[in-house]
Amino acid sequence: VTGFGFFNYLFSQGDDIAVGRILGQSSLGIYQNAYKLSTLPLSELNDVFYKVTFPIYTKLADEPARLKQAVIKQTLFATLIMVTFGLILFIFSKEVVNLVLGSQWTSAVPVVKVLAFLGAIRGISFSFNSLFLALEKQKYVTYITFVSLLGLAITLIPFIYKFGLVGAAASEMTGAILAFPFALFLINKTFKKL
Repeated sequence: VTGFGFFNYLFSQGDDIAVGRILGQSSLGIYQNAYKLSTLPLSELNDVFYKVTFPIYTKLADEPARLKQAVIKQTLFATLIMVTFGLILFIFSKEVVNLVLGSQWTSAVPVVKVLAFLGAIRGISFSFNSLFLALEKQKYVTYITFVSLLGLAITLIPFIYKFGLVGAAASEMTGAILAFPFALFLINKTFKKL
């Protein structure tokens, strides 16, 4: 769990550090606001999902068939919500930015478009965390987060220099996309052992 917290902190803050150092404070402000707006479904909904599902999964740990069924239902529901939020944010990013941040923040729109899917992908990946933790597989959560961080670390600097703020967002997406199949692999492995 400590490893997860450390890697997750680096993943969520590493891009901010690089953007601030390379592109400056005003770009960092734009990026941070776009990031917060785009990952709102991830942070708020996943917190609720975790608080609800973790105790349920813990109680069902000795009933593999019911546990699988509960995980599948929760994952489908989380996926539907995360993808819906991501699509709405992608399609209406200009309107959302103008409504929430104001018209002076229109330079954040392209970043929000890219990061809209970060919230969806990480939200789906994070929906497995409560199962892994309920089954005492904390190392899986750490591995998934480490893969995300690795994807970010490899692409961040080159992407920022080539594409600016959109490059930083694309680097975050790269990390999340790399970790997603790994999360699916681990959930499949966990299901086979149940």
